[in-house]
Amino acid sequence: MKTKYSIIGLGKLGASMAAGIASRGFEVIGVDVNENAVRLLNDGHAPAQETGLDDLVAANKERLKGTMSHREAVLGSNVSFVIVPTPSNQEGMTSTVLPGATRYGLLPVLEEASGKKCGPDFGLCYTPEFIALGSVIRDFLNPDFTLLGQFDDRCGERLEKCFDEILESPAPCMRMSLENAELTKLCVNTYVTTKITFANMLAEICEMIPGGNVDVVSDALGLDKRIGRRYLTGALSRNWRVSSTPETPSPFWVCRTSRGLIS
Repeated sequence: MKTKYSIIGLGKLGASMAAGIASRGFEVIGVDVNENAVRLLNDGHAPAQETGLDDLVAANKERLKGTMSHREAVLGSNVSFVIVPTPSNQEGMTSTVLPGATRYGLLPVLEEASGKKCGPDFGLCYTPEFIALGSVIRDFLNPDFTLLGQFDDRCGERLEKCFDEILESPAPCMRMSLENAELTKLCVNTYVTTKITFANMLAEICEMIPGGNVDVVSDALGLDKRIGRRYLTGALSRNWRVSSTPETPSPFWVCRTSRGLIS
């Protein structure tokens, strides 16, 4: 019997995941508190704007169903993905789940609300996506790797098998504890943002030097295998900066200070 999936949250990522999973031949129930998003999905239209999403939803309409009932979706599926919005502050910095949030924040809530115990009654994993707006569908179906934080081996094995049947291209699955997965996601976000910030700083320097060309310098830097060319593009976004002060703390800074590594 094929796995049935539910996606809770029909934003850019949730809707893209729903359509992507449906395109692989699986039934998917999409849940959202927004009635219009649910209606659009049931009518065969994308509930969010993302490249290629409307066509993919239309092509897989028979395997997609929208509802506003979380209960209906969870009971009608074998695996549920919870895709919630990522809030941002006035500086544009988005929040990130800190290590321990799943086990000590989400898990007790799920157990109390369901009256069940994690492990014997249900499984819980933390599996963030590494996607970019404009290529969400492609990135989801063809990741460099899948990051899977597991409560126990049973749920980890189950979700790894799900990825094996969903993904278009085989990808390594890194299974680890919930906390290590949360920390890995935090590190990836911080490292990529740091690299983009460096590229923007380099672009500014090149603009001040007669004959300076950030693309020429970046191409040369990218040939060093320790650095690589990806995300080393000057002026990709002048608004991207790595915050490292108490006034505008980055999630990485918060993680360090909460563990007493910075006073």
